[in-house]
Amino acid sequence: MDVADTPDNEATFGRPGSGRGHSGYPQLRIVCFAETGTHVLFGAEVGSCRQGERTLARKVVRHLQTGMLCLADRGFFGFALWQQAHQTGADLLWRVSLQVVLPRLKPLPDGSYLSKIYPCPHDASGRSRGAC
Repeated sequence: MDVADTPDNEATFGRPGSGRGHSGYPQLRIVCFAETGTHVLFGAEVGSCRQGERTLARKVVRHLQTGMLCLADRGFFGFALWQQAHQTGADLLWRVSLQVVLPRLKPLPDGSYLSKIYPCPHDASGRSRGAC
């Protein structure tokens, strides 16, 4: 998100690079939850344009609670972040990229299936340390 072109904003948030030097305005990055019914934003974390979304997401997931459903795009999928979100008690439904191979442990009537994720491929081969 562009912010006012001031020295303080540039020092705090930075300017992303471009093919011709730097962007015209300092930019910040925001990661937050959006409630689907009301579109209310909550749990927001603001950082510099150089901070990654996944870095900010580690701070945002602490706002999840039991009874919530957290939908996330494939850019957020990873074992550590999934574990952190899972520990809040919220239900998780996250997309994964095509490169992620998930074992089909239990087929479900709608054509989907239950699987496990592992911190590294070595753990998956031994079927240890996985998280549902």
